[in-house]
Amino acid sequence: MNDHYQTIGDLLTAVLPSAFRKALLYAEVEDGVVGTSLFHEDHDGRVFYSPTPPQIVKAIYAFWIDWKGNNNPWRTFAYLLEGGRFRTELKYPDQIPEDEEEWERRPRILREHFAGKEVIYPNR
Repeated sequence: MNDHYQTIGDLLTAVLPSAFRKALLYAEVEDGVVGTSLFHEDHDGRVFYSPTPPQIVKAIYAFWIDWKGNNNPWRTFAYLLEGGRFRTELKYPDQIPEDEEEWERRPRILREHFAGKEVIYPNR
């Protein structure tokens, strides 16, 4: 499984600007469906959203498939890069409130990692 973390990290650092302070890749996965969000904070404290490149989406799904083959499949995946280190968090279906939708979770995840800073979206 460590290979998956390394692959995702390598792909992530290849697409992020060189001068980022913190980056968060958040994904929710089910059979045949991967929803992702990619955010990074620059050294001025601005937070940007970027579309997740297809190769990262494929790597996340491959990780989920491999994990599912050996374990209880996780549902959400957060990969945080900061200060040259990474941290991941997996949540399983029983750890997610049944009445909470994906669109409700993402703002909470952003607040947790970027302290409520406004996100700059492309073409806005």
